[in-house]
Amino acid sequence: MFSFDFYNKGSKVRVTVDDSLPVKQWGRSAFLPMNLRKSPNGAWWGPILEKGAAKFYGRYENMNGGLPAESLYALTGMPTVSFRTIRTSESDIWGYLSDAD
Repeated sequence: MFSFDFYNKGSKVRVTVDDSLPVKQWGRSAFLPMNLRKSPNGAWWGPILEKGAAKFYGRYENMNGGLPAESLYALTGMPTVSFRTIRTSESDIWGYLSDAD
């Protein structure tokens, strides 16, 4: 069992999931994970965290799209700010990061 804390409008919501992940049969006896894979170093925490997020949002389909800032807020409960940096100098970007720290 795995427990994750997500945040909804400032309130912590604990989500608990098991470690079973969806698989699909390939051939006669091979069952492989469906639409997911472990990290390059062999960790499965990414797909398990995604399963927890799907439970938090109601189902996997509700997670289609969105912005990285929304994910950070759901995981930390802290306010997020997004900046377009395509025409921003490196010193200005470091200034934003310093102010936020």
